[in-house]
Amino acid sequence: MRKYWLKVALGAFAIFAVGMIVKSLIDKGRSSVHDMVDGSGPISIPLLGIMPFNLDGTRLGSIHRVTVFRSDPKTPSRLDVVVQLPDSIASARLASCILTADDLQKFNSRTSFRCATASDTANKSLVPFGAILVRGRPDSFPLLLTPETVRDFTERHASSSPRGRRDRTTPADARADSLRELADSISQAADARADSITLAVDQQTDRAGATARHLA
Repeated sequence: MRKYWLKVALGAFAIFAVGMIVKSLIDKGRSSVHDMVDGSGPISIPLLGIMPFNLDGTRLGSIHRVTVFRSDPKTPSRLDVVVQLPDSIASARLASCILTADDLQKFNSRTSFRCATASDTANKSLVPFGAILVRGRPDSFPLLLTPETVRDFTERHASSSPRGRRDRTTPADARADSLRELADSISQAADARADSITLAVDQQTDRAGATARHLA
């Protein structure tokens, strides 16, 4: 029984340690995004597999990293999403799709990409706006969006934010705020996901402890 409790304690500590490391890396990524907003290089946000990769509402894997490329310091021009797929899911599952999304303003555990067909996208004038890359494999697939979705992603705060219109002098300044908000949104969603995983492990540990006490 003593060995059992030692295993439970070590397991709980390991989960706590991993959770703290993940949170630290996510917070570091968010901080570096804020530091890089005024630069011109890509903005890379690590998610470390915390957030699910959903296709048509079904989880296929996890999102490892999101990278926003820019045509100038304050205008996003491309979005690359690195995903981790289990060995049981072949890359051909994505190759058969026209990969698209309707709303990329906020990333969270419910964000879902779509596997569209030619008939689904007829007359929608989809444009390339990045790629879905499979981690550990040489596979990448274009991410195609409608012009309206691209415009919303790049200019949302410049055109619709009352605060942006009142307090910012240019649309570029508002887009910089949008980049910061995107980074915050992704990081906060990852934090929430990490917390939910830790809570689930804690509950499982409590149940194991209760079972052990009952058997004792």
